[in-house]
Amino acid sequence: MNYLEIIITSVITSVASSGLIIYAAKTWISEKIKAYHDKRFATLKSNLDKAIKTHEIIFTNLQEKRANIIAETYALLKTVYMTLAEHVAIFEHGGMPTREERRKMAFEAHEAFASYYRRKLIFFPKKIAEHIESIDREMIRAFNEFDIYIEKTREINKNIDVEKWLKINNNVKNEIAIALSELESEFRKLLGDEGE
Repeated sequence: MNYLEIIITSVITSVASSGLIIYAAKTWISEKIKAYHDKRFATLKSNLDKAIKTHEIIFTNLQEKRANIIAETYALLKTVYMTLAEHVAIFEHGGMPTREERRKMAFEAHEAFASYYRRKLIFFPKKIAEHIESIDREMIRAFNEFDIYIEKTREINKNIDVEKWLKINNNVKNEIAIALSELESEFRKLLGDEGE
């Protein structure tokens, strides 16, 4: 073999060996990097799955608590409405509690409702919280108007403003009832019942 062939053979062997070494090193480094990233990805995915599960549990508990608060608020609100409607009723039938007993029942029902819902307003969307407060103000206004214009007038001179009484009664039976119905629809939406 001549000197040129030896050099060419050496160069080809060196290039082939270098290529093989570089390929092996590249493959080995790629595998190491891939293994590192796979392990890191698995850790991150595991942490993310844990965070998602924790969030789901918290969200489920919050939704359950919110549903209970909505149900209790609605029950208390309905009780106030029914006792107020009975208190301002124009016609009395046998077996009804006395007017003073009905006044006390309406007042106590409102106190229970107000005490409860004012502490729980944070669980309602702003629009619904404002709606609840609006209904509450209307019921307070109706109760106070009845107390001042009907009850106090009756105590003083027995001369009752029947038109005012009818107006108060109609406000409770119509306007407040409509507002309650609208609120009920909003509660149903909050609880996931989109209705028809």
